[in-house]
Amino acid sequence: MQPILLGIITIGFAVAIVLVSAMRPHRSTVSNYELRRRADNGDSRATNDERRNKAFHYIRSLQQILLGLLGVLFVSSIVAWLGTGLGVLFALALYCLLQLFTRIPLCKKTAQKFYNNYEAPLVNFVLSHKKLLWWVSSSSNHHEEHRITSRWELEHLVDTSDAILSEEEKTRIKAGLQFTTKRVHDSMTPIADVKTIKRTEILGPLVLDDLHKSGHSKFPVVDENANIVGILTVRDVLTIDTTRKHTSMVETAMSKKLFYVHKDQPLSAALGAFMNTHSHMLIVIDTNEEVVGILSLHDTLEVLIGKSLHDSFNDYDDKRAVASRSN
Repeated sequence: MQPILLGIITIGFAVAIVLVSAMRPHRSTVSNYELRRRADNGDSRATNDERRNKAFHYIRSLQQILLGLLGVLFVSSIVAWLGTGLGVLFALALYCLLQLFTRIPLCKKTAQKFYNNYEAPLVNFVLSHKKLLWWVSSSSNHHEEHRITSRWELEHLVDTSDAILSEEEKTRIKAGLQFTTKRVHDSMTPIADVKTIKRTEILGPLVLDDLHKSGHSKFPVVDENANIVGILTVRDVLTIDTTRKHTSMVETAMSKKLFYVHKDQPLSAALGAFMNTHSHMLIVIDTNEEVVGILSLHDTLEVLIGKSLHDSFNDYDDKRAVASRSN
């Protein structure tokens, strides 16, 4: 009976070695930062994945320790069964053969199913007893190549790179990263806030002075029903001689070519529209084809570079002032 019992025990150890070897503890490919961000936003799956990642190294170390212990018990049972000389040789050969069994799909599937059934309590145990498992932690390699798995994480890295990037560089990089997420309605000027000019206005000194004081260089032109029918730019009126008796009306100086963009389109698409049309102003409409705002190239570029284009350095026509500036 003793040899039979030893044989049964040996087979049991062999099965245990195959199962433990074929188990693969779960580890998310998403970075810990991104998992924490998603968990903070209420993603329960991210919460579970984050806990698995925290326990992964401990579980892997415990798995290796258990395999070592099972290996010793396996060899010892065979030696006790067959004797020292033959038992050692047979045990080593059989142990190597067992590693081949771990690659069989049925064995892998069975082992993984067994692990999945007990993973939750195992993770809870590891995370609840991390202080007691310090020796396991120290024996495992916790080094992990940092992986950036989301735009938010990249922005976080930019924010925390104090010794590498200046504040201006951080602002520009983050603006570029966020640009593709912006929509036209995020940067447009609502139609209620847009300064317009009627097409029947006479471009006399008072009107021109009023336009100049507004600080804008482009103005939507509207008809009697408040419909936009053109765009008037300061450049259009610079050549008009307002001292003549018969001064021009707005509609004679405006550009009648209008370009439209939908309020829900990406701001990057609007930038492409500016480049293709060579226009500096787009009329923003909604699904009902109603005008809801105005988008200027100036505002779009400010979002792209993350800073105002109103630079204090305006001495572009002064050679000496320009030469004194090196940045």
